[in-house]
Amino acid sequence: MRRGRVSIGVLLLATLALLPLARAQEPPRPEEKKPEEKKPEGEIPIISQEELDRVRAELARIEAERKRLAVTSADLEERRRELERQAAGLSTNPVLNPRREVQAVTIRGVIASALVNNADLLVEALAAESAQEGPEIEEGPFDPVVKSTGQWQDSRAPNFTNNPFTGLPSGRLTASVSKGWSFQTSVEKRFVTGTNVRVEYDDGYSRNNSTFSINPTYSPKLRLELSQNLLKGFFAHPLDVNNARIRAAEDDAGAADALYAQRLMEAVLQVEQAYWDVVRAEEDLKVSESSLKSALELLSDQRKRKALGAATALEVTIAEAGVAQRRESVIVSENKLESSRDVLVKLSEPVSRPNRYDLFLVPIDRAELVPTPEPDVQRAIQTALARRPDYRRAQLQVDSAKQQLISAENNVLPSLDAFSFLEEDGVGRSSRGAWSAAGEGHFYTAGGGLRIQFPLFLRSERAQARKARIEQQRAEAALEALESDVVLEVRKAVRDIRTARARIDASMAARILSEKQLEAMKSQVRFGTAVPRQVLDLQTDLDQAKRNEIQAHIDFRVSLTTLEKAMGTILDPYADKLRPRVRRAFATSR
Repeated sequence: MRRGRVSIGVLLLATLALLPLARAQEPPRPEEKKPEEKKPEGEIPIISQEELDRVRAELARIEAERKRLAVTSADLEERRRELERQAAGLSTNPVLNPRREVQAVTIRGVIASALVNNADLLVEALAAESAQEGPEIEEGPFDPVVKSTGQWQDSRAPNFTNNPFTGLPSGRLTASVSKGWSFQTSVEKRFVTGTNVRVEYDDGYSRNNSTFSINPTYSPKLRLELSQNLLKGFFAHPLDVNNARIRAAEDDAGAADALYAQRLMEAVLQVEQAYWDVVRAEEDLKVSESSLKSALELLSDQRKRKALGAATALEVTIAEAGVAQRRESVIVSENKLESSRDVLVKLSEPVSRPNRYDLFLVPIDRAELVPTPEPDVQRAIQTALARRPDYRRAQLQVDSAKQQLISAENNVLPSLDAFSFLEEDGVGRSSRGAWSAAGEGHFYTAGGGLRIQFPLFLRSERAQARKARIEQQRAEAALEALESDVVLEVRKAVRDIRTARARIDASMAARILSEKQLEAMKSQVRFGTAVPRQVLDLQTDLDQAKRNEIQAHIDFRVSLTTLEKAMGTILDPYADKLRPRVRRAFATSR
């Protein structure tokens, strides 16, 4: 029995030993394809394996090339340590210069200062001043013009003739001698009716060596010329045609003042926003410091609990990470505060003030909910259309385009002028005698006629007229588009006031609830039923809730000013500091 069992065992061992040899001699079997896994129905593919492999290969190549270029990883490590040594002594304080001079600021105060000291507004003011010279330039052609010419002459011309009637010796070369002076003065004036008047006075004295001449001879002369445009410069309404360019220049000057007033309004809103940026940055720094303080208290509690065996090292590490994150938030908040102060100084303080960036600005006005009446949308729109300087500027541009069209269409006409003249002449051996002869009225020249000038094709004039017509259409379309924008801007400003007022209530409730939730979570951490990570998350939520509440108050104040700008009334408190013509650009009655 035993021998049979041994034989069977030996036989099994031999079979097992020969089995690998038999498998090696068998031909290889074709590789069986694994059945594809069926995706559940309705599953949406997020990322393919091919895409994932491509990204990983790209990252691996970046790392390999960096190591290859650096030769060894030891070089990279040495480079990192070198940079750390260089940065160890650098300052991390965002305060560039100590702000030694303390200056209290209010919204009204910084805006009034900015309207006087802002360099950008000075550029706009000079541009408006330049435009005021346009009407004077266009009125120049209607100013009287005085011309005067005086001449003295001494001549010795050769004379060689056989004519005995020249008064000079004949048959031989002689000199024809003449001396004298002449004086011409004229005054010319163009009128807006298309009339041109010219008065001329001439006088002269001459003497020569001719025996037939009267020496000396005086020859005064008076001349009056009148000309009247009949087509160009006259038809169909001479006053409208000749005043068109002057009125267009006046419109352009008014538009420049309106543009300056618009820039002033934008500057007022910009300065107020910069003021509130300082307030926001101060409150943000308070929130960041309070959050850091809470994180430090949590870290201290966790270290004490670990010493007692009630907390783990991981919980202490989480608390330390929370402190590090909030320290970064404090650094960022401090930098924002310094930057916002610099911006407000730049907008409100004069460039000539030395060390102006060393001012320590202390905002007095705070972002509080002020009681304001509910604005009437329709009345606000009517006020905006009556007082906004940009709308006034668009209206002036339309009128200016109309005047330019009148002038361009008149230039297409040919030039047809009627003219007349009257001239009184005098002559004598003395100046008094010559003027007596001229005053008797016996020697005169009178006449008149028509002058016409007609370019054959008028291509330039007609092209200018077509261009002016298009410019008028463009100005009218721009006015309509601006009116639509004004309505939309006023409606949005009113809506933003309501929204900001509602956000104040909502953000206040969110902040109170976040404070309660954080306190409850801190209690759970003390009893071991919660972890520090939950406290840090709720602290972050509370910080954001505080910032949202501050932002809601500031947005409410800014929305009130934005509505005033949309209505064109934002400059009313500062109107006494502006020039009268700039005030007219946003006045109720212009």
